[in-house]
Amino acid sequence: MEKKKKFLTEVALRNEYIKLFEAGNTENTSTYNDIRQRFTIAKARHIKIYYKTLEEWSKFKDIAIVNQIQANTEIGLKSGIKSKIDRLLELQEQIKKLNDELEANIMIVSTFAEGELLTGTRPMNAIEKTTINKTIKEIRAEISKIEGDYAPTKSAQTNSAGEDVATVAPTINVFSVNANLSHSETEVNV
Repeated sequence: MEKKKKFLTEVALRNEYIKLFEAGNTENTSTYNDIRQRFTIAKARHIKIYYKTLEEWSKFKDIAIVNQIQANTEIGLKSGIKSKIDRLLELQEQIKKLNDELEANIMIVSTFAEGELLTGTRPMNAIEKTTINKTIKEIRAEISKIEGDYAPTKSAQTNSAGEDVATVAPTINVFSVNANLSHSETEVNV
């Protein structure tokens, strides 16, 4: 004896459709066959509820995707800004440490003697001071690049009214070059 199929309310039927849609089954005939195997449903009722549910589910899914993209973009922007600020702070901390070394005018030196690490201090020489100053200068240039202080300069050719002016590449008078070559050849041959 075959088991009697259950009749679903519209809300329950819509929930079954959504389960199928979420599983990737959004095709009309396929969803009808799947639902009909488990529940009692007329074809006209299926069509009416199927299309209405599919449309609402698609809109909801699109909104969810857009919201997720916006959330991901916000997170990316916040982390990008944070990392830029963090890099600037790290670079400025490096400059501070290098300036402290310059002010102290002392180098910490380490050597190994008889298998042991020995450390000590000595005054900085001129080469070490120059190297530290060069490093500070390079770090400051990097900070300026990050902050955009080196914006590109305008390279368009304009007239006094600010309108673009067509530029012409310099040309060589080919006839005069050929004339000079043939003239010099004749002098050599003579």
